[in-house]
Amino acid sequence: MNHSIEISKERSLGIVLVLFILLVITLSIFSIPPTELGGQLELGIAATRRFRVVNETRIYTLMAIRSSGDFESPGPPIPFEIPPRGGDHNFEVEVTGDASIEFRVEEHTSEGGYFVRGFVEVGMRTDLFARRSVSVTLLNHPPVTYQVTDSSSVITFR
Repeated sequence: MNHSIEISKERSLGIVLVLFILLVITLSIFSIPPTELGGQLELGIAATRRFRVVNETRIYTLMAIRSSGDFESPGPPIPFEIPPRGGDHNFEVEVTGDASIEFRVEEHTSEGGYFVRGFVEVGMRTDLFARRSVSVTLLNHPPVTYQVTDSSSVITFR
């Protein structure tokens, strides 16, 4: 009777050892590190979440003047502008990332200059479950309003 109990314990230990080895092999297959292509890391589509800023104002240009945080490399090209009447720009933020971009609200003149009407800061955050959140701060009372739609991924200024 004792002999069969010892065999059963050895067999259980062997099964656990085989299952552990299979687990290690499976994990090593499915967690292959990203490969290097042309000097840039290929992370794939699942590594970022997209946010879109739309400028539906009639006369104000949104001039991006500062960005920080976990944007997909190389990040937004500062400065750049989002023109009025439907201009837009997409931003890719890394998963579990937190990023922000500051815009100067400009009213352009017929002489080629512009007046600064205020500033807008847009904060973008993502989590591991693909949830997105947005915070918008209006600085110096810009003459714009905003709306966040499509599960917090589209920020529209009016």
